[in-house]
Amino acid sequence: EIEVLGPPEPDFTVSFQNTGLCLPHYATFKVINTGDFAFEWARIFIQDLTASTTLYGPGTNSVPFLASSSDCPPGASAMDPGQTRYIAASIGSPVPSGHTARLTLKLCTQDGGGGLCVEKTTDFTVP
Repeated sequence: EIEVLGPPEPDFTVSFQNTGLCLPHYATFKVINTGDFAFEWARIFIQDLTASTTLYGPGTNSVPFLASSSDCPPGASAMDPGQTRYIAASIGSPVPSGHTARLTLKLCTQDGGGGLCVEKTTDFTVP
């Protein structure tokens, strides 16, 4: 059998990792590049769904990728296919503990939001 493959596409997964390792209060997210392209740019937007307020952004970053969940921004400028990296953003002070929040993360293959872009959301509870 011949498997028909579609055109190469950018893709990623994102999940909440932790808070509090970077000061002031940052939320850190694990990002895995599951696609065929390197990502170079991010737009990060975090909303407090419980209070209907904005915790961060939307802000853009050309060096958003951190090597580990304990690193703090700024980070590296690219995330290659297959790599796992972390993205952190300030969620203010005091932290809205117990609130439900939503990260909307847009990653693009070129700086300035150019190239191919993918946007994902993930909901999490602020610890």
